[in-house]
Amino acid sequence: MTYLSIVIACSNGRNRSIVLRDHLKEKGYDAHAVAAGDRSAHAKRCVRNANVVITVHELVEVELLDNYETLEGKKHIKLNVPEWPGTVEKSGKKLNGDEWLEYQRETVHPALLKQIKKHLPIKQPKK
Repeated sequence: MTYLSIVIACSNGRNRSIVLRDHLKEKGYDAHAVAAGDRSAHAKRCVRNANVVITVHELVEVELLDNYETLEGKKHIKLNVPEWPGTVEKSGKKLNGDEWLEYQRETVHPALLKQIKKHLPIKQPKK
């Protein structure tokens, strides 16, 4: 059996991808979190070695493809969980500090877990 490695990409590699990485690790998966625009040796290695790539939002997918050109041969799971509420994006109001953390915990993190649940268990991509 081929080793299954998963990489989760979000905008900055510090919120949505971390939540999913930790969730998948709890379920026994080898999971790594990266920022879509990160071109460090570590991020490149994680993407290159992954059998499965999870992008948390369509804009993250675009940025990841801009930096890595192809995900050929990898299973690609596409989620659609924005980091900011639509009303805040439209109004231009920024959430800061405790407001932002509360929004992440109450809205973003549960949405991530709900969307990934549809894809579990994650299996090897078919060749």
